[in-house]
Amino acid sequence: MITVLRNYFKRGSQIILWIIILTFVVGLLPLALRQVTGSEWAIRVNGQDVGYQEYLLEYERWKERMAMARAQFGEYADILLAQMGIESPQSEAVQSLARQELLNQFADSIDLQVSPEFVTQKMSDPTYVLQALGDLVPRQLVDPMTGIDQTMLKRYLKRFNLSVDMFERIVEKTLTDRFVTDLLKSSFYLPRFDEKQNYIAQHAKKKFSVLVLPIKKVLEEEKKREVASEALKRFYDAHSQRYTVPEKRTGMMWEFDPLSYNISISSKQIEEYYENNKVKMFIDSPAKVTVRRILFAVSNDAELPSAQAKADRIKGEVARDSSKFTDIAKRVSEDRETVESGGLMEPFTRGTHEVAFDRTAFLLKEDGEVSEVIRTKDGYEILQRVNKMPQTFKSLSSVKTDIKETLLEKEFRIRFSKDMRKVIDREESLAAFIKKRGGAPSELERVALDDTSAVQHIFKLQPGRQTFFVDSNKGIALRLDSIQERFIPTLDAVKSTVTEDLQEERAQEKLDERLKEAKKEMENASLDALKKQFDAEGFESGWVDPQDAKDTEKLKKKELPVDQMLQMEKMGALITSRGLDRGFVVRLDTIEPLDEQEYQAKLGTDEQSFGDRRMGQYLQGFVDSLYRNANIETNESIITLEE
Repeated sequence: MITVLRNYFKRGSQIILWIIILTFVVGLLPLALRQVTGSEWAIRVNGQDVGYQEYLLEYERWKERMAMARAQFGEYADILLAQMGIESPQSEAVQSLARQELLNQFADSIDLQVSPEFVTQKMSDPTYVLQALGDLVPRQLVDPMTGIDQTMLKRYLKRFNLSVDMFERIVEKTLTDRFVTDLLKSSFYLPRFDEKQNYIAQHAKKKFSVLVLPIKKVLEEEKKREVASEALKRFYDAHSQRYTVPEKRTGMMWEFDPLSYNISISSKQIEEYYENNKVKMFIDSPAKVTVRRILFAVSNDAELPSAQAKADRIKGEVARDSSKFTDIAKRVSEDRETVESGGLMEPFTRGTHEVAFDRTAFLLKEDGEVSEVIRTKDGYEILQRVNKMPQTFKSLSSVKTDIKETLLEKEFRIRFSKDMRKVIDREESLAAFIKKRGGAPSELERVALDDTSAVQHIFKLQPGRQTFFVDSNKGIALRLDSIQERFIPTLDAVKSTVTEDLQEERAQEKLDERLKEAKKEMENASLDALKKQFDAEGFESGWVDPQDAKDTEKLKKKELPVDQMLQMEKMGALITSRGLDRGFVVRLDTIEPLDEQEYQAKLGTDEQSFGDRRMGQYLQGFVDSLYRNANIETNESIITLEE
């Protein structure tokens, strides 16, 4: 590098070089200053700055959460995250910090303060840190007995250019957030009538009157009306893209099979394939292991330290004499299913239990060997191997035919592909290859793109070109002859279709008008009278039990909005709905009287979850009210930097 710089100066290019160096330094200056000063803001809430390091810490926490979700749920993780409204670690970090800052500003407005002494006290309590701050302080930094390891904490904070003082300020804000949330929870009140209405919606049987207006009759009326050419032209111009004729292709296809190659498979080839693939393909019964377990159950994070201490103590006792494992399990294990049998479990294969449990059980080398203490979803556990049954394999004779077919297909694939490659490279004509191998021809006449393999392949070609592929034990050769480009036909060419579509649209609009009119009339008229007035159909549902799947499924099959119907609370209430080819007006006629004894008996069970939902809505509503009046800015250069 030094030699290059010297040569640059010797050639008289000092000015250009200095410009390059200056540009490089200026470009790095903001990043260097950010690392040195740590003063750049990432989010600004009502004029109050949230710093870059605080954002970076929150961003890393969200990255870790999302990574854990992907590790746990695999290919379904992104779907679950999307359903939860979680988009990216960047957006979640911004939202979390903005929410926390808004709640902290609210705390300031009511003079709610967390003193530094209180922060220090809580930070020195390992149980509280694990229980209340476990998401902020990594678990590996906390010793259950002595608290946070200061050396490890400083090392951890150094990753984010955070000092201990800055971190304590973040803890203070987190604690304030918790106190405000607890304060809001203590002020929450769930009215008894709301609770009762929810119970009625979930449990009370209901009767409905349903007026059904089929679109068929409305459409028949519309088809009797003359369609003006100007209206048809306007409709076509507005919807012409829907009448696009897709690209179509014409070509030839030839089909070949292994018989044309006279392929033979020897017994030696079959035996070699069996031996080479026995473990992957021909397992008859997988390996199983039988273990005993001693479980120290954990229902929440606060119980972790004591459970681990128990497990470590019992591990020492078992290590001194593993023959006592059964007796010890009967005495101390908290697994209800196995405690009476001394922790003995049914034999199981890999993948039956969670990863940590499976791995530990299968790594035990000898019968009677005892594992270290492991952490599972149930708590802390100690395992002892009872026995291990090796995997068994299917016999060669039972899979010989399948292996032969596989090898035939493989050899055919190789030979056919080699021959067709010569055709593609024009070393041999397609006609000569077909004559030699006897391919069965078929025409592909003006085919549109679909999901069949032949059509998918022919849509990748240019006219006059060939391609090939192998589908199971068949070889397919293709040639594209011509292409009909996609186009929008003239109105005259699709006039009848456009007319039908316009009439359908008008019928849909008229049906909506009739539904509105019928809903208004249904406030006072009987179902029979409305059926005559609107020349419609209708029925009375009888009692519908929200807890009876048969009742609800019967209505769903008729395309009725069952969930919406069951949420109706007042007799005489009306809703409208649309199915594929009909519209509905639904009236709630009768609600089963509330059984007070049954209602009181069920309070505290399913009503608890309703209260939790209402609490969540209450808290979210409060935060939303803070957002509505807030001025929130994001430093896009920082947010983009972390993407």
